[in-house]
Amino acid sequence: KFLLGFEEIYNNGKEETSLIVYAIVGGVTFESIFILSRKKSSLLTGVICKYFEEIEEYETCEKIMKMCFADRLQ
Repeated sequence: KFLLGFEEIYNNGKEETSLIVYAIVGGVTFESIFILSRKKSSLLTGVICKYFEEIEEYETCEKIMKMCFADRLQ
């Protein structure tokens, strides 16, 4: 879902968006709000892309890098 949030930012020209995550862990309900921002693209390239590299999902990692690189050229 983080990747979808960043795609929304980059594809729609937004500066930031919110990602709300609801989870039930051990019977306890959690709600967390994450603010995703172009200014935090290092999260996308440094953490999320590395995850996709580790699971050998190179197409997704390439998509992430193209998104961030195109944004830096603007």
